[in-house]
Amino acid sequence: MRGAHYVQHFSFGYHRSNDLFLEPVGQGPYDVAAWVRNAGNRVYFEGLANPAAPVPAGLTLVTNSIGIYQSDPYLSLSSRTDFGYQGTLTHTGGAAVFGYQYERQDADISGSTVGRENHSAFLDEQYAVSRRLFLTGGIRYEQNSAFHTKIAPRGAASYRIADSTYLRASAGIGFVEPSLLQNYSRESYAVGNPALRPEKTTSYDAGLMREWFGRRLTTEASVFSNSFQDLIVYVYPTWQNIEASRARGVELTARMKIARWLTASGGYTRMWTRITSSNTPDSIFYGVGEEIARQPGNAGTVSVALAPRRWTLQAGAILVGERQDPDAYVFGVTRNRGYQNVYAAGSYRIDKHLTPFVRAANLLNQNYSEVLGYPALSRNVYGGLRVEW
Repeated sequence: MRGAHYVQHFSFGYHRSNDLFLEPVGQGPYDVAAWVRNAGNRVYFEGLANPAAPVPAGLTLVTNSIGIYQSDPYLSLSSRTDFGYQGTLTHTGGAAVFGYQYERQDADISGSTVGRENHSAFLDEQYAVSRRLFLTGGIRYEQNSAFHTKIAPRGAASYRIADSTYLRASAGIGFVEPSLLQNYSRESYAVGNPALRPEKTTSYDAGLMREWFGRRLTTEASVFSNSFQDLIVYVYPTWQNIEASRARGVELTARMKIARWLTASGGYTRMWTRITSSNTPDSIFYGVGEEIARQPGNAGTVSVALAPRRWTLQAGAILVGERQDPDAYVFGVTRNRGYQNVYAAGSYRIDKHLTPFVRAANLLNQNYSEVLGYPALSRNVYGGLRVEW
C-alpha cells in the first residue's frame, strides 16, 4: 500500500499478590453509639457518640450492640502473567492498530490450585472519510478457558461542523470477568460459583467540542448512557449474576493554555443512576429504583499545571458530592456526605531515566470517607523516584 508505515510493540508483565485474612475469635458483643442526622428518608452519620452525653440539637442518638464472630484463617495467593504484541499500520487516510494478548491467572484458594487462560486479538481502524468526517471502528475477540468466547465491538465518529467545532459520538460493549475467588472459593461463608457470567457494560455517548482563541481554549459538553447487566452480587454463602443498573448523565470539560508553561483545566459531571434489577427489590438501600451505591450525582475536578522545562508542578481539587452508601446493620445510615480533596504535586526530570516526585493530598485535612465507615487519610505527603528505561 502506497504511503504505508508499520510500527510494532511487545510487552510482558507479571504480578503476584498474597492475602491473609485472620479474624478474632468470639469477641464482643460491644456497645457502640453514634449521632446521626435525619433529613426525610436520608440519614447522615455525624460521628461516634458517648451515650451519656447530651444529644446536640437536630441530631439523633443511635445505639447498637455488635460482635466479632469466629472465622478460620484464610490464605489466598494469586498471580497474573501476561504477554502482548501490538502493531500499527498507517495508510493513506488513517491507520490500523492490531494485536494479540495472552493472560494467565493462577491462585491457591481454599487449599486448591486453580487457574484460567485468556487469549485475545484486537483490531482498531481509524479513517478520515473526508476533511470533515472521521470514523473509528474496533473489535476485540476474547477466548477464555472459563467463559468461552466474548466479542467486544466499539465504534466512534467525529464530524467537523465548522472551523474548530466538532460533533462526536461513540458506542461500545465491555466485559469484566469474575475473580478466581468468586469462582472457586470453598469456605463455609464464601462458596464460589463456577457458573458466574462476566459482567457486561453497554455504553453510548455523544458530545460537542469547540476550540476557541486559536486553540488556546477547548470546551466540550457531552451526554452518556451506560447499562450494566449480570452484575455479580454476594448472596450468602455464594455469588450470583442477579443485578442490573444504569447510569445516565451530562459531562462538561474545559482546558485552557494560559501561557507557554501554564495550563488550567476543569470538569463537572451530573449523573443519575438507578438499580433496575435486584436480589432485594424492596430494599431501601439496594432495591429497584434506588441509586447505585457510592456513585455521586455531582462530581468535578479543577487543576492548574505549570511545566517549565524539566519541572512539572500541579495543584487542584477533586470534588465529590453526597451519594447513596448504606450502613444498614449498625447505625442505619443511608447517605455519605460529599468531600473535597485538595492536592499539590511536583516532579523534576533529571534525565531520560530518572524523575523524582512528591505529592501532598487532603491539604485541607478534611475528615471524610470515600466508602462509608472507612475514613480517608488525613493530610499526607509522599514521594518517590520514577525510573524509566
